[in-house]
Amino acid sequence: MSVVANRLLVKGEDATSFLTLTINDGNLSFNELVPLTGDELNNTERYWGSKGDCIAGSSEIGEYLDRQTIDFDCHDEPPIEWIESVANDFPDLEFELVWYKFDDDDEVVSYGKYRIHHEDYEEHYKYHILDDDIIENIVDNDIDSQELLAFGHGRFKQLLDSVGLEYSA
Repeated sequence: MSVVANRLLVKGEDATSFLTLTINDGNLSFNELVPLTGDELNNTERYWGSKGDCIAGSSEIGEYLDRQTIDFDCHDEPPIEWIESVANDFPDLEFELVWYKFDDDDEVVSYGKYRIHHEDYEEHYKYHILDDDIIENIVDNDIDSQELLAFGHGRFKQLLDSVGLEYSA
């Protein structure tokens, strides 16, 4: 099963309160804000995008510029459907999810960014598959998922430039 490292950035007056609502026993739980029951729990991909809830012990709250952040891991796919549901329930907040998907050998195979901002109902989804050169340089430079997330796309571009690779959005 693949692991997806995620950073959710939340901007708005109630961003801190929102993050507090999502935490259950010190971990982010998709089920706190988009609860599933019975047979729905057998098809979490449909409702959350991810296979199952967040991986226990992987959540960490922080700040980045003018946004509140929470880093967490989940299985197989990023929780795009969960973000969409949550964004509809919190229209005054701006949501941005940055994610990196790892294969069974802990190598980054894809990454993406998804943003919803209700003021203009701006929705962006970018998905990138990393080629072998990029993956090899990430592995050779011992860059782990949290470091990748800390880079964000602008810093990720700088990272690629520093190892002589070209970034394309």
